[in-house]
Amino acid sequence: MRRIQALCAAGAAVLLAGCGAFQVRTSEEGGGVMGVRVAQTAGPTPTPTETGPALADGYQLVDVPFSEGCGVPMRVAVPDGFSVGSSTGDYVTFVEGTAALDDPTISIYCSDSVLSETAAEHIETTRSYGYQEAGTTKISERKGQFGNGYFWSYQVDMSPREIFAGTSQTMLYGADIAYTAEGRLFTLKYAATAPTEDVAGQHRLQPAADFVEVDGRFVPMPDWAG
Repeated sequence: MRRIQALCAAGAAVLLAGCGAFQVRTSEEGGGVMGVRVAQTAGPTPTPTETGPALADGYQLVDVPFSEGCGVPMRVAVPDGFSVGSSTGDYVTFVEGTAALDDPTISIYCSDSVLSETAAEHIETTRSYGYQEAGTTKISERKGQFGNGYFWSYQVDMSPREIFAGTSQTMLYGADIAYTAEGRLFTLKYAATAPTEDVAGQHRLQPAADFVEVDGRFVPMPDWAG
């Protein structure tokens, strides 16, 4: 008899489950029969999965080929025609052809943090002291938690006195990421640069800068100006 009651309850659950407005719960009390309870609603509608921007035509995602590796996997988007210009243990650039100093360039850095600080502390320090030279303007920025770490992304019009600038005023689309992996804190930097007067070069770099992937996640970027 108990088996028949259980089968009937299961059958009722199957029939009711087809109705979107109902939720079926089954339970078996100790020593009693299996019961069926019908709720009026099946709960909240699942939130759609958020998707990022689509990679534009004329760009491709590539692995960053650090010659000595990096504890955090990293991919970036590069315009068609760009290739590795230089590569060291912790530094890689992508350029088009044989680029000059002030040509559009994408630079990526990866290193172990030698300081005894947390990921959040590293990002706050970097943000507080970065890009402070006279003639430099922070145009937009964004920061927050990111996977196993923190990020700060930004657009900066850099004075030539800045370390990442060329020989003239330079537009930078960048991000700093502090990320914990393998029990270590890694610091990553992305910098896409072109002279401020090179509007065409900036427009080539902007779509690429939206796609900086660290450990399988894209770094959130601010809205680019210009």
